Amino acid sequence: GNTTAGSALTLRAGTGNIALEGAATTTYTIGQATSTGTITLGQSTAGQTISIGSAAVGTGNTQNINIGNGATAATQNVNIASGNAVAGTDTIAIGGGTSATSGGKVVNIANGIPGASTTNTVAIGTAGTTTGTVGITIGSVGNAAHTTLIQGGSGSAITLTPQTTGTIVIGATAGTGNITVGSSSDTQAVRI
Repeated sequence: GNTTAGSALTLRAGTGNIALEGAATTTYTIGQATSTGTITLGQSTAGQTISIGSAAVGTGNTQNINIGNGATAATQNVNIASGNAVAGTDTIAIGGGTSATSGGKVVNIANGIPGASTTNTVAIGTAGTTTGTVGITIGSVGNAAHTTLIQGGSGSAITLTPQTTGTIVIGATAGTGNITVGSSSDTQAVRI
């Protein structure tokens, strides 16, 4: 291809496939490190499937997929399905699928250790106003040995704050388990 300014490279196939193949250690780069252009995968005029990573990784092999791995970037924005929806529904699935008899799914979000004077912030469903509904479910109520742990540090660690007409419910009406408020420590104060 031509690397001069204003040049273009188009790879087009009819019903076939376009494949880049090389040795096992081959590295393919799309875009230059100093480029400020835009890289687009897929067009918006047709229903397309874009796959990153292979679903056919051999048993015992490890597949690493890095998106936005800018360790030296001053600021990095990674957007996934962040456009304004018109009439459709955006579904973002992370760690879906049924696990086999061993292994499982591990999803880590903002698990990096914050440095001095920095903050790791995780916001889930915070943009709700008086229109529409925000529904957030964490954990499963299935009749199995599921565990949901919510913990905080030594600041104002955990706060449950509904609006003026909101309700906080701890325990279901049909539940038969125990609800424990406070610990067995003699120094812990529980105020109601």
